[in-house]
Amino acid sequence: MNQLWNLVRLKADVEDSDSDAPLGNRRRFSAVAGGAGQQQPSATLPPPGVNLQRKQATNYTSAGSLSRAQGICALCWGDAAESEVLVGCLDGAVKRFSTEKGKFTETRLCPGGQGPFCGLAVHGSSALITCVESGLLKVWCEDDAENLELQAGAGLCRMRQDPARPQRVATGGRDNGLKVWDLQRPGEPLFRAKNVRNDWLNLHVPIWDRDLQFLPGSDKIVTCTGHHQVRLYDPSSPQRRPVLETTFGEHPLTALSLAPGADSVVVGSARGDLAVIDLRQGRLLRCLKGIAGGVRGLQCHPSRPLVASCGLDRFLRIHCLGDQRPRHKVYLKSRLNCLLLSSRQDWEAPAAPSPAADRDGDEDGDEDAADADADFAKLEKLTILAKRKSLFDDKAVEIEELTYIIKQDINSLNKQIAQLQDVVRAKGSQSGRHVQTHSNTVVVSLQSKLASMSNDFKSVLEVRTENLKQQRSRREHFSRAPVSALPLAAGNLGGSAVLQDEAPRAGDIAIDMDARTSQQLQLINEQDSYIQSRADTMQNIESTIVELGSIFQQLAHMVKEQEETIQRIDASVEDTQLNVEAAHGEILKYFQSVTSNRWLMVKIFLILIVFFIIFVVFLA
Repeated sequence: MNQLWNLVRLKADVEDSDSDAPLGNRRRFSAVAGGAGQQQPSATLPPPGVNLQRKQATNYTSAGSLSRAQGICALCWGDAAESEVLVGCLDGAVKRFSTEKGKFTETRLCPGGQGPFCGLAVHGSSALITCVESGLLKVWCEDDAENLELQAGAGLCRMRQDPARPQRVATGGRDNGLKVWDLQRPGEPLFRAKNVRNDWLNLHVPIWDRDLQFLPGSDKIVTCTGHHQVRLYDPSSPQRRPVLETTFGEHPLTALSLAPGADSVVVGSARGDLAVIDLRQGRLLRCLKGIAGGVRGLQCHPSRPLVASCGLDRFLRIHCLGDQRPRHKVYLKSRLNCLLLSSRQDWEAPAAPSPAADRDGDEDGDEDAADADADFAKLEKLTILAKRKSLFDDKAVEIEELTYIIKQDINSLNKQIAQLQDVVRAKGSQSGRHVQTHSNTVVVSLQSKLASMSNDFKSVLEVRTENLKQQRSRREHFSRAPVSALPLAAGNLGGSAVLQDEAPRAGDIAIDMDARTSQQLQLINEQDSYIQSRADTMQNIESTIVELGSIFQQLAHMVKEQEETIQRIDASVEDTQLNVEAAHGEILKYFQSVTSNRWLMVKIFLILIVFFIIFVVFLA
């Protein structure tokens, strides 16, 4: 089972937490991960192992001892065999996680500086390299007297190690340009990048390097900035400015990773854009789709055309660089921060069956709920665009694309919910009564959410249809009379009495009626094409509404199937209420009997006291 323990992702932000899960072993999962979850103001989610085939995550630490200080902000492999993972936490501790034992084996405190870790690396057999946001870069040796410190400047965002020369590291951040350091000669940086020239207004161009990476086999370094720039530096050349610069999108770039071959780089933005950029010509090769939140971590496989990404949309995704759609997608219930991808070749091979397979229905339900939430966000955007009534701000192409995407997503969700219902039915005899009730409740909840979303989508399409009708009415009202009604024929132009009486004289200015006629005919063609496009749009909307009607029928059929279960639940609730009322009556009877017995004991005690007083006073 060499395909296991190949992918690591860890996270630091705080969202919904998963429940405790048993410790796994190396033969069970194809990925291991960690992150943060909701507990008090904030807490840390145990690092889960991720199975890409089953789309499951298993936690490896107890959720009872979590705190905000255990949030994970950096990680790296602890050895060349990739059997250990070094995890940097917000409290300044570096933990060693064994992928063979499935647990943390060592914790080391690395104090100094301010801010979280922005880089983590291994130097030699036992030395550890850490770098924090305040700019303190430190090498931790076994003997504390041999520790090395250097100040790389405040505002650091990333520190990376050169894989070919482990003694070299590069740093960069906000208002802190790219620097290359040699840990054997830490006095001054080997290379200090020079900022680009001022812009066309002669203003200073701000520096904000968010991520960087060394190119294998050369001294070149590629960086991405918070001002959506990708830059390539060559320290071996006399030029300290970038030898190549290109831009992508309009949002800050947050992560990058070199593709196999090092001739292209994959970059991710804070908006959720993922793109492959050619480093030889600086042009955009392709965009990878399927991400809904800001990208926090990226890493490409060193030899296969695969890239792993994670971010704020709570998904771990594996893309093929030749395909725009994700190959694997795992929902992990909380915002993700960084990841680590193994260099093994067979990590996508099927894993052995896991005892956690009984939870497949719950995992599929969670993923369906996440897809529904993403579709609701798309539907909100479509609603804003569809309600615009201006003729000059009508983004028809974007509306059509969103309509098509949401329609496909709704159809896909409908099929997934039907498959989930089949799974619940198949496992009904094997699972207990409470598990069956919970599964049915999840299915009904998903069906209700899908029905609500479909109804909203239908309402948006109806609003769009009315807006199209109003736009067409206004266009016809304010435009000229139909050009076809004008006397454009040559015979009509020549048969006019006025034109015959006024013969052209020398020096008079003549109007070329043929040119005017061609312009009018061109206007007619443009109007025809506009009307045809609107007609196609209306037809697409009508077909979509018809498809939504079929989905509503399927949902109604599913709800009808659940009617008997709901009726039985109502009957059980009524029986429970009757039993509770009967028990309450019995308790009242017992209380009254106890109360009456108490008064009897008091009376007997008083009688005994009276007899005792009489015997002592009168008979003694």
